[in-house]
Amino acid sequence: MSITENLYSVKGENSAGISEYTRKLLNLEVNDPDQTFLITTKSKKWGNYFYELFPSFSVQIFGSFEIKDIQVQNPHDVITSIPLYCSIAGVSMNELDYDTYKIKLKPEYNTFDWINNHFNKDFTKIINAYSSVAAPEDSTYNNFFLPKTWVVGEKDSFEQKAALLDGIFNGIVIVSMCLCFFSLSSSMSANIFDQSKEVSIMLSLGFTRSMLLRLFIYEALVLVISSSICGFVIGLSIGNLMTMQQAMLQSFPWTIEIPWS
Repeated sequence: MSITENLYSVKGENSAGISEYTRKLLNLEVNDPDQTFLITTKSKKWGNYFYELFPSFSVQIFGSFEIKDIQVQNPHDVITSIPLYCSIAGVSMNELDYDTYKIKLKPEYNTFDWINNHFNKDFTKIINAYSSVAAPEDSTYNNFFLPKTWVVGEKDSFEQKAALLDGIFNGIVIVSMCLCFFSLSSSMSANIFDQSKEVSIMLSLGFTRSMLLRLFIYEALVLVISSSICGFVIGLSIGNLMTMQQAMLQSFPWTIEIPWS
């Protein structure tokens, strides 16, 4: 079941969504009617008291709410339906103030043409149809429609910036590879020059030129492979350490990831 189905159904009358950290801390199992948890509420009508709820689902992160997979400085938030919130807070639906409605559309409908020609008209029609049955104080609100779509308005700009950054990083990689190639070539040339006496001794012992060539190629391969493995491990460790530090400062969950692609 989706989050909406968990909240706005018979099941969601006395249930709420909690963070994954809270679920593990309290050893709760979602969708278990025998397990409950208490939340502290502060209501003008009911006063301060505890409210018992069932855990219907758990999430690791939920928008900008204090719902994380780790311990954070502030207490974790709880996700409830609007009717349940009104019941807990002791207020009616008309007493709630809504600042913004955010509606997410499917990708096939997320275009300016469809929004302006269909959705905007239907939205305005619904607002006008129910204005007569709305609370008197609602007439003082300035209800307006502001279409904003990432696919049309920001996708091209984002992709251009991403392509520019990819080009910069690819250029840095190419320059670094060229520098590494010349550094390795000079190191190998200096190594062969320094081992001229050893080469002469091996030739006098019966080594052929092809055997000496393979010997130096194997030596170069050992150096390249070992340095590549060390660089990969060090870069992965430093990258994940910086990501973990940023996640801890922002109270976000983090996982160790290896960039295979």
